[in-house]
This record gives sequence, C-alpha cells and structure tokens, in this order.
Amino acid sequence: MKGIALRASFTVFWLSAVCRFQGSTGRTATMRIALPNGDELIPDIEFAEKLDITRRTLANFDREGCPFVMIGGCKYRPLNEGLNWIASRIQRRNPRRGRPRKAEAQAEA
Repeated sequence: MKGIALRASFTVFWLSAVCRFQGSTGRTATMRIALPNGDELIPDIEFAEKLDITRRTLANFDREGCPFVMIGGCKYRPLNEGLNWIASRIQRRNPRRGRPRKAEAQAEA
C-alpha cells in the first residue's frame, strides 16, 4: 500500500515540477497526459484555444459541471470527455407546427 501511495505522490510531484518549469519565453511549460481510457488531459488554455472561447467562459463551464482536474497547481481537462460534455448541452427546439393546408382539411371533411 505504501508503494502505491509513494508512486502516486512522486507522479504528482513530477507533474507539478514539469508544469511549473518556465522556458526562455517566460511561459509555463505544460504537457498532455495520456489516460488509461484512451482520453488525454490537456491544459486549460489549450482547451480554450481549441474551442475558441475565453477562460472566463471555461470558469462558467466549471460551475455548471464541465470536468477538470488540478495537477500541481495547473488545471487540465479531459479532451474527449470535455467535448462530449459541451455537446450534451446543445438544445434543439421542437419543429414548429404549421396549420393544415386547406386542401388537406377539405379532403378529411
């Protein structure tokens, strides 16, 4: 049991160190993290750029239940699961009911 906890804490420490590493441009270096289910965690900023939305909109999505995880102080989102969550929120209106045509109404009478 100690080995699993130690391995998990080392992984989180390693990811936090990678997340906080700054290159010569001053931007924080981030990485994609593969998940066992085939999905991958991508940084929050990259998710926002992919959808062409702002971080403020993502903050609203967080309050509404969009999945995310914090690793080492960096916010990551599962790519496929996040896109599926956004797609599930699409609402479609029912088609408008038109009035029956005069010819159809007279044929029924």
